Amino acid sequence: MEYAGSSVKKIYLKRFKPIVLIGKIIFLLSLCFVLLYPILIMLSIAFRDGKEVFDPTVIWIPKTFSAKNFIYAFNKLEFPKVMLLSGFICLTSTALQLISCALAGYTFARFKFKFKQVLFSILLLTIIVPPQIAAIPTYINFISFDFFGVGSLLGLFGINAKVNLIDSVSVYFLTAATGAGIRSGLVVFIFIQFFKGVPSELEEAAGIDGCGRIQTFLRVILPNTGTAILTVSLFSVVWYWNDSFICTMYFNDFRTVSVTLQQAYVNLVHGSAAENMHDIIPQLQSAALISIIPIVIIYIFLQKYFTSGIETTGLVG
Repeated sequence: MEYAGSSVKKIYLKRFKPIVLIGKIIFLLSLCFVLLYPILIMLSIAFRDGKEVFDPTVIWIPKTFSAKNFIYAFNKLEFPKVMLLSGFICLTSTALQLISCALAGYTFARFKFKFKQVLFSILLLTIIVPPQIAAIPTYINFISFDFFGVGSLLGLFGINAKVNLIDSVSVYFLTAATGAGIRSGLVVFIFIQFFKGVPSELEEAAGIDGCGRIQTFLRVILPNTGTAILTVSLFSVVWYWNDSFICTMYFNDFRTVSVTLQQAYVNLVHGSAAENMHDIIPQLQSAALISIIPIVIIYIFLQKYFTSGIETTGLVG
């Protein structure tokens, strides 16, 4: 009876297997459509002529394809200059953030010291608490930066050693190098999770061979953290590329990609006449597409390693 029941079950599953497969395909296609819908709309509008923006007969495919919106957005918004500046800030800040956060993550994962739990709780708070809360004191610190108290001590002897870092890329680099960059708390947490999974036997073997703590970290631990470093690098580049809060808070003359798009949107909403909106909307969509091209290219080439890094570090969401 048990054998007959199992045979019926197998036949039942085999009969409905194509239906389950079709259901999975429909679900995945629907999910992809929902996720890609904004990109599809942007592509549709970006290649349209201005006269077709409010044409109800044009839904997805433009009647006449035009690349003039991309050319106008690329030249008018000075995208070569803006993207070079954003790329320089992203790569430099990401490198500095990796160094500081990797050291902090290794310290939390491997060493025992006083107030470790207190400091770890503060680290978690930096992930939960939004950075806007500390915007005003941070601005005051950068407008009269005293090099971590050294300037104030020299001021007692009449020496003015304070500098104004506003309108300087040092704001990005200094915060990244000191572990206070964009979402540095989350980066440190990712490194902590990864370092905890590295076998301690590797460090013990390095210690037997005469390596100190720093040598062990540089020669043994870091070479085995490639997936974590790649994952954090991709996250960090995206965060700095999309950042508009720091740029608008501390800069008056610099324009990154996200700030340029914001200004273009403000001009569309508040500064453009209604009769010109049909030309500006495709240009704005073209600019948005241009701005995401570097991130898409990076993700296409590093998708495999990015996925494995997510699984290794245990990061969800």
